[in-house]
Amino acid sequence: METRIVALQAAAADLALTDFRQDVPILAASLVDLLHNGPAAPVWRPVQDPDRRVVWHRP
Repeated sequence: METRIVALQAAAADLALTDFRQDVPILAASLVDLLHNGPAAPVWRPVQDPDRRVVWHRP
């Protein structure tokens, strides 16, 4: 999981559209967490702060 988050951070840093990164949350979750807890559980890790866990919701 940590390797994937680092890869997402690198990809996000390469985005030319800085506003895009601020406006669109980039989240990662492990398949095990998703299967065990479900996608509505706080299993999502923001790429900008991977130690934090958040729920995925529609704005």
